Amino acid sequence: SPFARLPIVREGLHETLLRSIKEHAKRQQGRAAFINVTHSGATLTFEDVHKQSLSVAGFLQSIGFAPGDVAAATLPNSNEWPVYCIGVWACGGIVTLASSAFTSYELEKQLINSSASIVFTNDVNLEKTLFAVKNSPKVKTVIVLRTSDDAPLPSDVIEWTAVIAAPPIKTIVKVDPDTTAILPYSSGTTGAPKGVMMSHRAFNTMIKQMME
Repeated sequence: SPFARLPIVREGLHETLLRSIKEHAKRQQGRAAFINVTHSGATLTFEDVHKQSLSVAGFLQSIGFAPGDVAAATLPNSNEWPVYCIGVWACGGIVTLASSAFTSYELEKQLINSSASIVFTNDVNLEKTLFAVKNSPKVKTVIVLRTSDDAPLPSDVIEWTAVIAAPPIKTIVKVDPDTTAILPYSSGTTGAPKGVMMSHRAFNTMIKQMME
């Protein structure tokens, strides 16, 4: 093979990502990391991503989210969900991503099966998310990203702006690279969708392969 051997990955996905993001932020100050073309001015720099990811982790840790706990996300592609994912991993959690096109019934099934304790959504999908949460006893916290300032939010949800304003986690959690990082669900072609446990090592190896 013309490609060099990859070193064995011995760290969590978040450790690799946060270190690389921090290096980019130092080398290219003010450089955009994510640009949301559907919203004018919706840009995150590498520094923003690093800082906000640690704040997400700090917030989650402050409400009792512990290593091995599962955090769900159900919203369209946005600048915020990668920040959310890195934050979840930085405090030792597992991410399960659910399609924003899901019905409340489909979302409820995934929340229950994955044992998610937190859900991240946006105001557009909030109504069906709250309906799904009613029958998902392990979900304790709903985080909402506003796409408009017009719609009022229920008092028992937490706005994304409050999450990324939280004090950053002091020390990111070290994880066994063979533990689960992401819990996507299969399409359910021949039966009910099933969670697929994908490890930190697997994703980290793919990242390093692309870097090479």
